[in-house]
Formats: sequence, structure tokens, C-alpha cells
Amino acid sequence: MIGTVGRVALDVTVIGLWVLFLTILFLGRGWPRWAFYATLLVGVVVYISVTAPWSTGGDR
Repeated sequence: MIGTVGRVALDVTVIGLWVLFLTILFLGRGWPRWAFYATLLVGVVVYISVTAPWSTGGDR
């Protein structure tokens, strides 16, 4: 399994690539800034919900 440092590195890499992809896409298309931030937020929320699902206190 991936340790804590590996997990943080993976998360930073994935989120960083998402930001880079969106930046290039939105600058190239000339889309509004508010849509960039909304898409960025949705992408991060989806990533978090997929990789770290909610768990109850007794799931250790």
C-alpha cells in the first residue's frame, strides 16, 4: 500500500495536473474565470470523494 508520504505526493501530483490542464484549456478557449474556479472546485471535490470516502469512527 501507499504510505502517507506517497499518498500526499500522489494527491499533490493529481491536483497539480488538474490545475495545469484546466489552466491551459481555459486560457486557450478564453472562457470566463468564474467557470475555471467552479470547474476546479468540482474536480477537487470529485477527486476527494473518490479517493477518501467518508467512514464511520469504528472502521479502523
